[in-house]
Amino acid sequence: MKRRIAVITGTRAEYGLLRSTINALQKHNNVEMQLVVTGMHLLKRYGFTMKLITDDGVPIAAEVPIMEERDDDRKAMATTVSRGIKEMSAVFQKLDPEIVLVLGDRVETFGAGVAAALTGRVLAHIHGGDVTRGGYDESMRHALTKFAHIHFPATPGAMKRILQMGEEPAHVHLTGAPGVDELLGADRASKDEIEKRYKVQTGGYVLLIQHPVSTSPENTQKHIDTTLQALGKIGRPVIAFYPNNDAGSEMIVAALERAKTALRGFQLFPSLQRRDYIGLMEHAGAMCGNSSSGIIEAGYFGTPVVNIGERQEGRECGSNVKHVPNDVATIELTLRRCFEDKRFIERCKKVQPPYGDGHTGEKIAEILATYKLPPDLIHKKFQEVKERKQTRVITKKLTKKLTKRLTKTLTTRAK
Repeated sequence: MKRRIAVITGTRAEYGLLRSTINALQKHNNVEMQLVVTGMHLLKRYGFTMKLITDDGVPIAAEVPIMEERDDDRKAMATTVSRGIKEMSAVFQKLDPEIVLVLGDRVETFGAGVAAALTGRVLAHIHGGDVTRGGYDESMRHALTKFAHIHFPATPGAMKRILQMGEEPAHVHLTGAPGVDELLGADRASKDEIEKRYKVQTGGYVLLIQHPVSTSPENTQKHIDTTLQALGKIGRPVIAFYPNNDAGSEMIVAALERAKTALRGFQLFPSLQRRDYIGLMEHAGAMCGNSSSGIIEAGYFGTPVVNIGERQEGRECGSNVKHVPNDVATIELTLRRCFEDKRFIERCKKVQPPYGDGHTGEKIAEILATYKLPPDLIHKKFQEVKERKQTRVITKKLTKKLTKRLTKTLTTRAK
């Protein structure tokens, strides 16, 4: 009998990160993959991105609406979590998955993770142990680690932090970041396609993705205005995307819409096919904003990144990422460096990011398909520090192994 594994997806970006894992689970002979679509995927304002999933030919087991079109404040975030727990509990009762797989730290993910754990499912969590400062993501991510029974950290540092939270080493698997898989191997928009479709010169435009910081939505207007002023000063074409719908998002959307007419060469999209998005990232002269995509993914193409503000503070990254405050002059100067500083540009091309070798989805699928699920797995045992003397040794060995694989993968790609 096949193992039923439910995979939760709530946003276009997260679906792109999960796609290699979803495909691997679909192909596995021992798995019945149940894709549950929720959150922003079902909102017209954000492009009704469930269509991207159906276009891929992936069957959808359930659609779970838990958000309103213009949910934009802290109350809405809390309401989304409560709806998520309620509606996901009902869906899990119907689908009866043995394992529920979630990624990251958004409100949809959190609601689904809590519902899975409290209905007695085995919860598997990707990207636990990451660290960021801005937003409620940090709290929800670490809370999910304590609810989860199987962990897939993306980096050695993240693995170490999960172990520090008392999780059992036997259930913590260093796999890398699944979003990297498609960067290193998948079809993506070519240089010619990008130039023709978006009327830009490759290497000459800025890719902008800026989200609100959910713990301080009152600063959102100031932050996006600061970024747009800096972009106006450098005079480069900009390709921008709608933010997520955390508290404060409507202010960003309104500012971006105004920028379409105020700034020459400014293009704005609610969402795009991941194939185009990856191509745009690869051929951008710089990325800017505060998206995890710039931190985790851009380094694999050697794309310079200007990370603005505190939202991603603390997350591991390559030397292609420059962290700057919400200050017009500093953002402008750093963006200019991305286009004009030849030594920095060359250094970016040699970056070895810490997020894996491009085979994460396969690893996660195989682990979940073959994992022993004893009845006591859901009865979690806190591991005291004295019981984990070998943590440092384990982390060192896995880091060395992952680095060796990544070097080999990047060398092959360069050839």
